[in-house]
This record gives sequence, structure tokens and C-alpha cells, in this order.
Amino acid sequence: MNLKEDNDEFSILFKGPFNKEQIKLNLLPELKRYSQNTNNIINNTWVLEMSNENQLLYDGQCYSLINMSLKSSSLECVIQETNYKSFVGTNVKNRHLFQNNNKEMANCMAACVVMETTDNKIIIGKRSSKMAEGKSEWHIIGGTLEAVNNLPEHPFELILKEMEEETGITTNNIDSLICLGTAVSHYNNKTEFLFFAKLNLDSKQFEVKSLTATHREEHDKLTCLDSNELNNFLTKEPFAAIGKAAIFLYQTMIVKGLK
Repeated sequence: MNLKEDNDEFSILFKGPFNKEQIKLNLLPELKRYSQNTNNIINNTWVLEMSNENQLLYDGQCYSLINMSLKSSSLECVIQETNYKSFVGTNVKNRHLFQNNNKEMANCMAACVVMETTDNKIIIGKRSSKMAEGKSEWHIIGGTLEAVNNLPEHPFELILKEMEEETGITTNNIDSLICLGTAVSHYNNKTEFLFFAKLNLDSKQFEVKSLTATHREEHDKLTCLDSNELNNFLTKEPFAAIGKAAIFLYQTMIVKGLK
């Protein structure tokens, strides 16, 4: 599989690299509101999901992307508070109902990271079948932008949190962390910050470290894949579109460019 910048699965929006100070979140003061019809869809979908006894389902504060632009080398993101329930009801389960009305979708933001070990392995995980989003799909590590003390967490803080929760990796295990850019998945219209992290652990050391992860239940399996085998794996296995976008930037900016 030859990944391209703009294809049927994802589109690259902005290329970096960006450091923490170059990503700015501008929060609008009011909660995002939906029409009565959309609210009915959201509520009915949530009731159905809850009836499936999805133990990993949660309804937390999330942030809808209103606009993203590049200004003086900084990535300016205008966002508005919403919730994961609305994202499940619009983007995840019923996107086909909103093809002509994107503003009625939650469009929550997220981040994911290509993690590379010292022996050039890439860490990927098969998401749990209990997940509301991307169940049983291969992906890199990531998560949805949430609230900390009622304010949006910074994407750099989000990705560090997700790495520790899902793999046990802490800042002591990271040699470098950069945001390669942003992309949107055409599958669910979710825009994500795409990161690259160079670890100071080899794949065997990572396997031991991953046993300390507190949110291991989010994945049925974690594994380390040789970077040269990535494209072949993407051809054969179901893999998250946004994860492919991150791998595309990793291959074009890190493997061919920044190294």
C-alpha cells in the first residue's frame, strides 16, 4: 500500500513539525448546541449503545473543532465544548445522516502517536471489541481531547497521558516528541494531531513496560512491528484511517526527512 497525502480514507490538513508552544487552542464560551432532531438521534443512539453493555463507553467533556488555521507558524484551533455522547451519536454511528450538514456533527478532536523503539519497531494495538469507536481495528496509540479542570487539555499533554495509560510509557522513556501535523479521517470526520515519539527502549523492554499500563483493557493486543513491514501490514489488516495518516507523515517526514 502506497499512502498518499489526500485519498479516500484521510486528508492531511497541516504539516509541521510543531512544538507545544506552536499549538494554540481558542475555546469558545458557549457549549455546542444541536437541533432537536439531532439531539433525538444522539439520545436514541446512546440508549442503544448502553443496552449493548459496552463497559468501555463513557460520556465525558470533549471539544468540537470549529476552525483550524496556520498563523505565523502557529496552529490556531478554534474549539467548542461538546461531549463524547454527541460524537458517538453523530460522527461514529450516524455520519450518513449528516452528509450535507457537517455543523450538526460533534466533530471532536483527538491525537495519536507513532511510537518508535530503539530497534526501529513501531508500536500498534488492536482495539478492544468493547470500544464504541474503531472496535477490533488496528491503530497506533491515541485518544480524544478531553477536559482537565473544565478546560481543554493541550494535545501534547493528551498524548503523554494516552501513552502512559495505554502502554505504560512515561516521559522518562521518551527521547523526543513532536507533532508532525494534523489530518482528518473521512470515515468519521474526526480531526487529529499526529505525533511522533522516539523511545529510549527497545521492543523487548517495551513489552515489559506495557504490562504496567493502567488502561490495557482498551486493546486486545499490543505489538511491535518492524517499520519496514508497515505498508504490507496496512494492506492485509483493518487499520484506522487516521493511524494511516500518522504513518504517512512518519514515513515522509521522519524516515525520509528529519532523520
